[in-house]
Amino acid sequence: MKSNEDKQKFINLRAKGLSFDKISREIKISKPTLLKWNEEFSKEINNAIYLEMESFIVQHGLAKKARIESMAVLLEKAIEEFKTRSFEDLSAKELLAVVDQMDTRISKEFSDIRYVTEETITLDEDLFKEISRPKTLPFVF
Repeated sequence: MKSNEDKQKFINLRAKGLSFDKISREIKISKPTLLKWNEEFSKEINNAIYLEMESFIVQHGLAKKARIESMAVLLEKAIEEFKTRSFEDLSAKELLAVVDQMDTRISKEFSDIRYVTEETITLDEDLFKEISRPKTLPFVF
């Protein structure tokens, strides 16, 4: 009978992408057994892969927070440049485009961040249409 330690080593090595042959040589367990474990522990392997990727993302500063911070720095620089610009090298339109792009990207990053409570608030579809309908002023002669 194989130990739980061997099974955990297998899960971790599969999560790192090692082949069955390499794992077999490393932990001294037959390839047919490893193939069976692969099926048996697929959920654990997938979870370990997820944790490996999450660790990689954090280690390399690729997490959402880091991306937002980077874009905020660029937006800040563009806004500061815009304030001091004589517009000789870059047109106002081009600089505004950079500001708009950074603003849009930051908004997109925040779009799926939500604070969730026990309550669910839903808007009536007709009410939503009324609220979101463009408002116009009456034409007066």
